[in-house]
Amino acid sequence: MIKFIKSEDPAAIAVEFEGKTTKDDMEELKIHIEKRFPGGEKFKIFALIHDMKNATFQGMTEGMKFDTKYRSQISKVAVVSEQKKWKQVISDIGNYWPGVKIKHFEYNDKNAAWEWLKK
Repeated sequence: MIKFIKSEDPAAIAVEFEGKTTKDDMEELKIHIEKRFPGGEKFKIFALIHDMKNATFQGMTEGMKFDTKYRSQISKVAVVSEQKKWKQVISDIGNYWPGVKIKHFEYNDKNAAWEWLKK
Protein backbone atom coordinates (compact mmCIF):
# COMPACT_ATOMS: atom_id res chain seq x y z
CA MET A 1 0.00 0.00 0.00
CA ILE A 2 1.17 3.51 -0.72
CA LYS A 3 0.13 6.78 0.84
CA PHE A 4 1.16 10.22 -0.31
CA ILE A 5 2.53 12.39 2.48
CA LYS A 6 3.35 16.09 2.65
CA SER A 7 6.42 16.97 0.63
CA GLU A 8 8.90 19.46 2.07
CA ASP A 9 10.26 20.17 -1.41
CA PRO A 10 8.09 21.41 -4.30
CA ALA A 11 10.21 19.36 -6.71
CA ALA A 12 9.66 16.12 -4.76
CA ILE A 13 7.01 13.49 -4.36
CA ALA A 14 6.75 12.07 -0.85
CA VAL A 15 5.43 8.52 -0.59
CA GLU A 16 4.96 6.17 2.32
CA PHE A 17 5.11 2.41 1.58
CA GLU A 18 3.76 -0.30 3.86
CA GLY A 19 2.82 -3.91 3.24
CA LYS A 20 2.54 -5.13 -0.34
CA THR A 21 2.89 -2.92 -3.38
CA THR A 22 0.25 -3.70 -5.97
CA LYS A 23 -0.52 -2.77 -9.56
CA ASP A 24 -3.14 -0.33 -8.27
CA ASP A 25 -0.53 1.32 -6.05
CA MET A 26 1.78 1.85 -9.01
CA GLU A 27 -1.08 3.24 -11.09
CA GLU A 28 -1.88 5.68 -8.29
CA LEU A 29 1.77 6.75 -8.17
CA LYS A 30 1.83 7.33 -11.95
CA ILE A 31 -1.31 9.47 -11.76
CA HIS A 32 0.19 11.51 -8.94
CA ILE A 33 3.39 12.14 -10.92
CA GLU A 34 1.47 13.11 -14.06
CA LYS A 35 -0.54 15.66 -12.06
CA ARG A 36 2.50 17.14 -10.28
CA PHE A 37 4.91 17.08 -13.23
CA PRO A 38 2.81 17.12 -16.41
CA GLY A 39 5.60 18.52 -18.59
CA GLY A 40 8.04 15.70 -17.97
CA GLU A 41 10.25 17.84 -15.74
CA LYS A 42 12.78 16.34 -13.31
CA PHE A 43 11.58 15.38 -9.84
CA LYS A 44 12.83 13.83 -6.62
CA ILE A 45 11.35 11.06 -4.48
CA PHE A 46 11.16 10.85 -0.69
CA ALA A 47 10.25 7.24 0.13
CA LEU A 48 9.31 6.35 3.69
CA ILE A 49 9.32 2.57 3.89
CA HIS A 50 7.74 0.66 6.74
CA ASP A 51 7.32 -3.08 7.01
CA MET A 52 7.11 -3.63 3.28
CA LYS A 53 6.32 -7.17 2.18
CA ASN A 54 6.95 -8.73 -1.21
CA ALA A 55 5.24 -7.01 -4.07
CA THR A 56 2.59 -8.78 -6.12
CA PHE A 57 3.59 -9.91 -9.61
CA GLN A 58 1.37 -7.22 -11.11
CA GLY A 59 2.96 -4.65 -8.80
CA MET A 60 6.47 -5.68 -9.88
CA THR A 61 5.46 -5.55 -13.54
CA GLU A 62 4.05 -2.07 -13.07
CA GLY A 63 7.22 -1.12 -11.18
CA MET A 64 9.33 -2.07 -14.18
CA LYS A 65 7.08 0.03 -16.43
CA PHE A 66 7.46 2.89 -13.94
CA ASP A 67 11.26 2.59 -14.10
CA THR A 68 11.22 2.74 -17.88
CA LYS A 69 8.81 5.65 -18.09
CA TYR A 70 10.16 7.94 -15.35
CA ARG A 71 13.83 7.04 -14.90
CA SER A 72 15.03 10.02 -16.97
CA GLN A 73 12.92 12.40 -14.87
CA ILE A 74 14.11 11.23 -11.45
CA SER A 75 17.08 13.20 -10.15
CA LYS A 76 17.31 12.08 -6.51
CA VAL A 77 15.75 9.48 -4.24
CA ALA A 78 15.90 9.53 -0.44
CA VAL A 79 14.83 6.23 1.13
CA VAL A 80 14.01 6.30 4.83
CA SER A 81 13.47 3.00 6.61
CA GLU A 82 14.06 1.04 9.79
CA GLN A 83 14.96 -2.07 7.82
CA LYS A 84 18.65 -2.43 7.07
CA LYS A 85 17.94 -4.54 3.97
CA TRP A 86 17.03 -1.36 2.11
CA LYS A 87 20.68 -0.24 2.14
CA GLN A 88 21.51 -3.14 -0.19
CA VAL A 89 18.41 -2.56 -2.29
CA ILE A 90 19.47 1.07 -2.75
CA SER A 91 22.90 -0.04 -3.89
CA ASP A 92 21.32 -2.39 -6.42
CA ILE A 93 18.94 0.29 -7.72
CA GLY A 94 21.86 2.65 -8.20
CA ASN A 95 23.37 0.16 -10.66
CA TYR A 96 20.22 0.31 -12.80
CA TRP A 97 19.58 4.04 -12.53
CA PRO A 98 22.84 5.72 -13.59
CA GLY A 99 22.82 9.44 -12.98
CA VAL A 100 20.20 9.24 -10.22
CA LYS A 101 21.47 10.08 -6.73
CA ILE A 102 20.06 7.58 -4.23
CA LYS A 103 20.71 7.54 -0.51
CA HIS A 104 19.38 5.55 2.45
CA PHE A 105 18.56 7.17 5.79
CA GLU A 106 17.63 5.58 9.09
CA TYR A 107 14.06 6.16 10.20
CA ASN A 108 15.03 8.72 12.86
CA ASP A 109 16.97 10.73 10.24
CA LYS A 110 13.95 11.93 8.23
CA ASN A 111 15.00 15.57 8.58
CA ALA A 112 18.47 14.78 7.24
CA ALA A 113 16.87 12.97 4.31
CA TRP A 114 14.80 16.04 3.45
CA GLU A 115 17.84 18.32 3.76
CA TRP A 116 19.84 16.07 1.41
CA LEU A 117 16.96 15.89 -1.05
CA LYS A 118 16.54 19.69 -1.14
CA LYS A 119 20.22 20.32 -2.07
